[in-house]
Amino acid sequence: MSKANTAKKAAALKKNGSAIDTAIEKGIGIFGRVEKNLGDCMFNVIIVVKGKPTEVQGIIRGVMRGGQKSTTFVEPSTFVLLAESSTKVHEITAVLNRNNNAQMKVLKKGGLIPKILLSDGVEDDLFEEREDVDGEDGDEDEAKPKKAPVEIDIDLGDL
Repeated sequence: MSKANTAKKAAALKKNGSAIDTAIEKGIGIFGRVEKNLGDCMFNVIIVVKGKPTEVQGIIRGVMRGGQKSTTFVEPSTFVLLAESSTKVHEITAVLNRNNNAQMKVLKKGGLIPKILLSDGVEDDLFEEREDVDGEDGDEDEAKPKKAPVEIDIDLGDL
């Protein structure tokens, strides 16, 4: 049975936390959303360049690597902080933990995480429109009183 390397976990937490804190303090950083695991610590990451979603590759190195029990575990839909690069391969310098809502709120409020990355694009827009249409129809039914059925008397005479 192997022991957990607590020194490596602590180093990963410290490096991850300081990278995110620096990005928040300076208001800079390339944040992206992981779309796919490519293997060998490589991931497809969506970032926003000049207002358009762009796919790049992210690589995770050193103490940031780890399995599912790692504090910096990367999987699809995880937000990451990337180091700037002149190529399409960027180093992942921090992993945003979705359980840390306070951190996510600060990043969203500061505009560091583009709104395009927070939604899944067209599917969310269509879903929201559909909800609005259903909501309006439901409101109309509640606002208008329902009409009673019309009764018609037909004299059938001496049948």
